[in-house]
Amino acid sequence: DAQLTTVLLDRQGAVTGVRTGRRFFTTTQRRAMIARDGDRCPWPWCDRPATWSDGHHLVWSTRGGPTTVANGALPCPGHHTLCHEGGWTLHRHPDGRYTATSRDGRTLGPEPHPPGRHRPGNTGPPPTGPPDSRPPPPPE
Repeated sequence: DAQLTTVLLDRQGAVTGVRTGRRFFTTTQRRAMIARDGDRCPWPWCDRPATWSDGHHLVWSTRGGPTTVANGALPCPGHHTLCHEGGWTLHRHPDGRYTATSRDGRTLGPEPHPPGRHRPGNTGPPPTGPPDSRPPPPPE
């Protein structure tokens, strides 16, 4: 786990502020993001598993964003690269869905909550499966 210390200096070189924080998300934070967002990349219409992902700061740590679950998401490697090198940003809506926005203002999403993806706000019917084929327990 990396530590990041930011030291703010004025024009004369005097320290005006110090902030220490963790830059990388912990395993516990990653699990919390998966529980909150589901088991896939948050990029609209991407179905790559969250286990392939690195934590992403919605407000970048270099711009003062904290390393917290509230400021984190788990985009797949391809979409994480688009965020950092392609000029796209991810925005989480209050209902848990995400929008991706390019630097020229194009947007993708938000998508409807996919069925069976354990996404917050999924109001579809509960999954159904075959009837339970196990034998009944023995009488007591």
